[in-house]
Amino acid sequence: MPLDGLGAVTAQAGAMASSSELDRAMSAAAKVKAGVNDKTGAADKAREVEDAAKRFEELLSTMLVREMRRGVEQGFFGEGAGADVFEGWLDDHLGRSLAREGVFDLAQAVRISLGANQAAADAENTGKDSAQ
Repeated sequence: MPLDGLGAVTAQAGAMASSSELDRAMSAAAKVKAGVNDKTGAADKAREVEDAAKRFEELLSTMLVREMRRGVEQGFFGEGAGADVFEGWLDDHLGRSLAREGVFDLAQAVRISLGANQAAADAENTGKDSAQ
């Protein structure tokens, strides 16, 4: 997977993720973007940015584990009827663990991106307030 930017990774993530995982991550990011222009406190905004960053890292880590596991010819749990359920659990738990430990540190890139957008919006709002 080429990593020529957060946008490319996000686009590929959208193509590969299940709708519920992607909906959760996108909802958190949309909530942060919507909150950029309102009057909520800085601590609330920081928590929302942190939550969105963690969810995004969790989603991408889980997807990475899932795709790597699919490259293995024989699954970890054989070919039985319940193997897909256990493999899904394995993907989720490994992905969450990798994200929690910050192995890829993807959350930092998201924090920087969302923080820069928030700072620009705050500066714009401050400029509008002082002009009035």
